[in-house]
Amino acid sequence: MDDHFQPVVHDARGKPLKALPKPGANDEPGKAATATAQLRDLRKLARTVAATQVKRLEAAMCAQRRWSVDEFMPFFANHPVLRVFSRPLVWGVFGASRRLEGTFRLTAEGELADLHDDPVKLPGTARIGLPHPLELVALDPSLPAAWAAVLADYEVMQPFEQLSRQTFALDDALRTRRDLPHWAGRQVSNAGLMGLEARGWVREVGEGGMVDSFNKAVPGGRRIRVQLDEGWFVQDSPDGKALQTVTSVALDGPEKSVGTMGDLPPVVFSEVERDLQRVIRDAA
Repeated sequence: MDDHFQPVVHDARGKPLKALPKPGANDEPGKAATATAQLRDLRKLARTVAATQVKRLEAAMCAQRRWSVDEFMPFFANHPVLRVFSRPLVWGVFGASRRLEGTFRLTAEGELADLHDDPVKLPGTARIGLPHPLELVALDPSLPAAWAAVLADYEVMQPFEQLSRQTFALDDALRTRRDLPHWAGRQVSNAGLMGLEARGWVREVGEGGMVDSFNKAVPGGRRIRVQLDEGWFVQDSPDGKALQTVTSVALDGPEKSVGTMGDLPPVVFSEVERDLQRVIRDAA
């Protein structure tokens, strides 16, 4: 994805160059050095913009954000920057019930097309969003594979895992519980914990100034909290390889509304479990 959002220099014949040509005898060294520095800074800025926008789009998918057609067309489909990141993704049309009703992609020409490359016309009242794979499967179990084949035919690589994203379902036996007991007693590295922060988790400082838990907001003003045995002192620079023991993973919030794991929307639970699966390991 970054390769499609990088400034490119061409020679007089239009051939792309990997770098600026070396200054000639008649060139001013100062101007050449300035041009090289400007290109380097521009490429660095482009990488930062790309990473930021990809992260925002993935977060929008996980949060199930929706936009009106009047918002989607100028801010995603036709936006000079965001259209670059919007095209490799599968978009969804959501109805009044908030359920996925159809899917489409943005072509290189900026048109909207369905699985069969037929034009798509968006209903004026529709809400547009990035469907999570659980939503795709709910509409049609064959959709993720079908869309993956279409993108592969066009040699399009998604900027983050959408169609190939691993998903998780809550065990029925845990639906009435507030905790996820399979995580208790397992270990997680400090580096893994800090990696959770990039996924929307927030560190908490407990008694004695110890960073001893991480939480992630979920619907209803609640949080999922990962409680740790000991943690590290808030003023320390933790060793990324050092391991912490997970004492619990549980719902937290106002007592009257904290509810149970079964109350969580399937996409929310799946993303929480995916985050934890990526960083927590079996006990030593």
